[in-house]
Amino acid sequence: MNITIGFIKEYYVKSMNLCRSGRWRAPIRTRFGSPASGKITFAGATLALAFAALPVQAQEWSQHFAFDDRFSIDLPTEPSIDETTYETEYGFILPARIYTAEDNFGTYSVTAVDWSEAESLHTEAYEACERATGDLRGGDNPGHCSRLYYEREIRGAALHAAFGLLERGSEVTHLGSANTEMVEGIGIQLLNEDGSRSHAVIFWHNYHLFIANAIAPQGMPPPLLFSTSLGFLDEEGGRITYGERYSPLEPVPPRTR
Repeated sequence: MNITIGFIKEYYVKSMNLCRSGRWRAPIRTRFGSPASGKITFAGATLALAFAALPVQAQEWSQHFAFDDRFSIDLPTEPSIDETTYETEYGFILPARIYTAEDNFGTYSVTAVDWSEAESLHTEAYEACERATGDLRGGDNPGHCSRLYYEREIRGAALHAAFGLLERGSEVTHLGSANTEMVEGIGIQLLNEDGSRSHAVIFWHNYHLFIANAIAPQGMPPPLLFSTSLGFLDEEGGRITYGERYSPLEPVPPRTR
């Protein structure tokens, strides 16, 4: 990898932003010395002086608040916003927005799906199913109609969205649980055919589905600043933090913020 001065400056700024936000903690030991002892090697001091001498030209990341979709996320630039739709597991079409930003380290996007219309769509489908089947014990068009499909779809919304990423055919390097502000979700990391890497987190919160996906070109550092910064907002735009685990359709736990 060809490491240029510009690359170092931008990565330095991103690291400093992590420190300021409180989301990053130094390891017990670094290559430049021991934080516990307070000792810094000559190489570390030289690099620090080099950073101090460089003009800060890299764009600092900032927190973007998407009040309409009730989330916040750290981005390097003001995102573009595109209106779109999202097909659910049961084939319903819901309104969605895609927020996208880019810098030299990659492309960052959040797909926010509004789930508020889903219940009425499921109700319409249930009533249509009953009319079509007539006698559910047989008849010309036997079938199974259930009001439970709505709850099943919500509980599986994040899993279905994860499948949408996995079926693209990239190599899966990580698949596991994710958690932000005590909201449960799914984390995925992929190695794509062109050598780029995708880091995605998926959450369902307060009748919104969030798919945050960052794609870092080959040789670039992982987009940790983006994937760990997703937060949720209440109806007044305040940041939400729960004191206990939040899961779809379970009683909403008490908030600590």
